[in-house]
Amino acid sequence: MKSKGYLIFHLNLAFSSVEEESRGSVIQDCYHPLLNLIEETKIPIGIELTGWTLNQIYQIDRNWVKRFNKLLKSGACELIGSGYCQIIGPLAPYHVNQWNQRLGLEYYENILAEKPNIAYVNEMVFSQSMVNLYDQFNYKAIIIDSNNVKLA
Repeated sequence: MKSKGYLIFHLNLAFSSVEEESRGSVIQDCYHPLLNLIEETKIPIGIELTGWTLNQIYQIDRNWVKRFNKLLKSGACELIGSGYCQIIGPLAPYHVNQWNQRLGLEYYENILAEKPNIAYVNEMVFSQSMVNLYDQFNYKAIIIDSNNVKLA
């Protein structure tokens, strides 16, 4: 039976309530159990994280990165891109958005040897300029909630 669902998890070590000294605990208590879920259930799961968050995880817990990369290579989960950092794209100059995407893709490639095919629209802010940006970087799809598309 073909899967009818798809889960996406947003990993963000830059979230304001995550203190720097707590990042290791977040990885251990939240991000490792997420990989356990993928391994145990075989549910198709998308993992979205910025290049910055990926780099922080890499600096703190390379075992998590190795596990994640193994799951990516096996097709058990999918990398969802969102640039180097989570910015509200339409509020930033276009060249800043280009830089953010380019740098994020460099981190995904350097750490995981992967390029995401799907992009997560940061802060769910829709604009035509962002669609053009994601197209420029060859994403095949973007994720945004339908309410924001209707408002635009």
